[in-house]
Amino acid sequence: MDIHRYKTAFASIIALAVLLYAIPGTTGAQMDTVINGLQKRYEKITTYKVKFHQTLTSPVFKKVIREADGVIYYAKPGKIRWEYKKPEKRLYLMDGEFFWDYDPSSKLVMKVPMNDALAGDVPHGFLFGAGNLKKDFKLKPLAKSDESQSKTYSVSLVPKDKDLRSVLSDLVLVISTEDYSVVGSSFTDAQGNVNEYTFSDIVINPELDPELFRFKIPHGAKVILPITESEQKANP
Repeated sequence: MDIHRYKTAFASIIALAVLLYAIPGTTGAQMDTVINGLQKRYEKITTYKVKFHQTLTSPVFKKVIREADGVIYYAKPGKIRWEYKKPEKRLYLMDGEFFWDYDPSSKLVMKVPMNDALAGDVPHGFLFGAGNLKKDFKLKPLAKSDESQSKTYSVSLVPKDKDLRSVLSDLVLVISTEDYSVVGSSFTDAQGNVNEYTFSDIVINPELDPELFRFKIPHGAKVILPITESEQKANP
């Protein structure tokens, strides 16, 4: 299992931590107005749930190499359940202390301390509710030729942190001009592949069962990193 995969996952999580906020203002609003709105909305969010569709494009092979669908649950501070439903099941879970990766097809579980896997301080800050857009990113509005038709506009966020830039070279948020919610994002991962996400059925501050963020080791699964004695007793 490649640690770059987890850093790519965390890069996606940063995008998710930023992108689910409605933006006040108008399509002609200045960037400060837009970003201040994003920041205020972010600070008010404690939980969210969203469905996603992911497209992974390889510039080397010049084609889409993966499409996937799933659902994401988030709760401050630092808890995420990222569940792939199609084409195959997979679970990424962050419980505030560890990052768990479970592949049902191979029955393999990877357990990584969050501080060991996160690329720099910025992902940690956003996950635990202390992220700051202006402080952590260089911001630039983007104009696309088709946006007048699609009723969206885009904002580029370039991480100031060099560790994060190594796994998240660019992050683009696609914003609806109708309700000022972020409906998509894209970024280039450490392998040079372009990750694009579209989001639907966004629910802000839902009541979420705490059990969603507790990983229970499935019977017969192999854990790559050692588990604690209490976990062994709880999962004989």
